[in-house]
Amino acid sequence: MLGEAGWECFSTNKCADLTGSIHRPNKWIPQTIYRLYQLPGGENAEAENDTILFLGVLLDRKGAWSGFQEPWLTFGLYQFLPGQNTHGFPPESWVEEPLNEGYDPDGSFTPWENPGNDPLENEGVLYQEVAAVPLITIQGSEDLKRVVIEPLLAKVQVRLAG
Repeated sequence: MLGEAGWECFSTNKCADLTGSIHRPNKWIPQTIYRLYQLPGGENAEAENDTILFLGVLLDRKGAWSGFQEPWLTFGLYQFLPGQNTHGFPPESWVEEPLNEGYDPDGSFTPWENPGNDPLENEGVLYQEVAAVPLITIQGSEDLKRVVIEPLLAKVQVRLAG
């Protein structure tokens, strides 16, 4: 659906924190799965390449706050300061962001803006908005479109319009 809206996937599905080590069996099963999207180059390539959308699933999280009872679908946008390496930021932390504040997974976005546009603050992130919903609430493509894709595209459209 994001592809139909002009966004390109620049990562395959990624799983974070996996291992085959016999000494770490708690890491044999994925806890986080995510995919990243970016607009292709064009007239506004510089601005567009500073913005990344993500979709992710939190399957399990040891030590998560008590409100995390079942898997969540998390989604959002990250806009970086011009010239920052957007591929150097750890995307698995984006997927986990709603857990940081005891977030209620109701689909509402939580924004954060870089005070003073400091490139050293938060790995050069200028702006971010993240949201989450219980994965079980997404029962098909219409739910995904209505609950996740359309609100996410509306947020990024406002942000890119400046």
